[in-house]
Amino acid sequence: MDPLIWVWLGSMILFIIIEILTTGLTTIWFAGGSVAALITSLAGLPWWVQVITFILISGLLLVLTRPFLKKIAKKGYVKTNADSLIGQYAKVTDEVNGSGGTAYINGLEWSAVCDDPHENIGEGEFAEIVRIEGVKLILRRRK
Repeated sequence: MDPLIWVWLGSMILFIIIEILTTGLTTIWFAGGSVAALITSLAGLPWWVQVITFILISGLLLVLTRPFLKKIAKKGYVKTNADSLIGQYAKVTDEVNGSGGTAYINGLEWSAVCDDPHENIGEGEFAEIVRIEGVKLILRRRK
């Protein structure tokens, strides 16, 4: 009996445990590669075939299934009202630069920073909201 059977069995169990603990789709592909390598080991194939099988199957599973699974995992994301501000223009109420400032939109004043840390947007100017990070608007000078 090939002693690598225990290596592949152990690695499969380890990858599954890590996947359960992290819940971030981090090692499931390697568990699949371990299963494939375990099968080659049980078939009596040489160690180098087992290793190549592990690498190929893990890589194929990663490349072919990760984008699909990430799309499914993203379905639970719920847009907020703040997301609707992206692409709109806010009026700068206190000069905005790479380290901070404030801007006004829809009756609310927000903390704001420039998307480009070397840019300054003066008080009274309008700036495009490119994204929101936490409770801070990320602005770009209006073109």
